[in-house]
Amino acid sequence: MQDRKADVNQVKAARRMVEKVRGRLMHPTIDAMDRGAAELSAAVQCLALLEAGLQSGVPESRWPGLGVELARLHLEVRNVQDLLEGAGKFYASWARLIAPDRAPANYTPEGKPDEWASNGAGEVVLHG
Repeated sequence: MQDRKADVNQVKAARRMVEKVRGRLMHPTIDAMDRGAAELSAAVQCLALLEAGLQSGVPESRWPGLGVELARLHLEVRNVQDLLEGAGKFYASWARLIAPDRAPANYTPEGKPDEWASNGAGEVVLHG
């Protein structure tokens, strides 16, 4: 009975840490993602302790409570994964928006439209 309770507690501790990360990622700042990485590492350590204890095999009497907690943990991990993917897409798009544009400007520094280059034959040449 004590082993089953200890196993379930290990999974619960890992799930609580993942839940904290999910909460932080609801407003994904760089700081939240950094702190989330540390909390996810701690959750992995909890699961490593559980894995070490389960290496010898798990009697069926320990499966019911453990299975429920593992299912909850799995759901939390999926939610965090989705939030991290969304945050990654957001910051990648943001980086593209704030990056300097390598294309030639359409306006001069004085705010006037740029002159179109002509090759003299009545054709317009566009560079870019």
